[in-house]
Amino acid sequence: MKKMSFGWAGLVVILLATAAWTFPRHPVPKEPIDTLIQGWEQKFSIDYSVAPGPHHTTRIEGYVINHSGDDVDEMRVLAQEFDTSGAVVGKQITWVLGGVNADGRAYFVIDDVTPAASYRITVWDYDTVEAS
Repeated sequence: MKKMSFGWAGLVVILLATAAWTFPRHPVPKEPIDTLIQGWEQKFSIDYSVAPGPHHTTRIEGYVINHSGDDVDEMRVLAQEFDTSGAVVGKQITWVLGGVNADGRAYFVIDDVTPAASYRITVWDYDTVEAS
C-alpha cells in the first residue's frame, strides 16, 4: 500500500480551509436593505457600544432586547458602517448566540469592523420558537 504525503503546502491548504470553515462570514447583500423582517423594531430594541479593536479595527458589542413575549432563535444582526456623508462603507452580519428569550436580552459581538463615522445595528432575521 502506498503512503500519501501532502507536504507543507498541503498542510497549509488544509489549515486555511479549516480556519475559513470554522469562522464563516455571512453573505451580505449589496443592495440597500437593512433587514429581512419588516417591523422588527416593534418587537426588539438594540443597545450597543463601539470600541477600538485590534489591528486598527473596531469592535461592536451589545444586546438585543426582546419585547415581543415570544422566544426567538437563530437571530442575526446586521452592522452597517457609514462615512461622514451618510454613505454605507461596510456591512457585516453576525449571530446572536443562543437566541433571545421572551422579555429577555442576548449578547452579540462583531469584531473586525472597519472604523467609520457612524454605525447602525438592525435585526437581520430570526425564527420564533414554537411552544410544544
